[in-house]
Amino acid sequence: MRLLFFAGSAREGSHNKKLAQLGRHIAEANGIEAVFADLADYHMPIYHGDLENDEGVPERARASRRCWRSMTG
Repeated sequence: MRLLFFAGSAREGSHNKKLAQLGRHIAEANGIEAVFADLADYHMPIYHGDLENDEGVPERARASRRCWRSMTG
């Protein structure tokens, strides 16, 4: 089993980010492989269909897709 933790906020002091990091530490302490993905590392709109049609999928979106895929095998 592998778990991916992330918060919906990219803000540095976000309580949700701190909880997601804590979740990762708890999982690891219990022998479960876990990763924390910080949305601040993936500067992109959540979804903007017009932008995607005009400019293609943003590079950081492709990078996040690779991260999620690596977690699923």
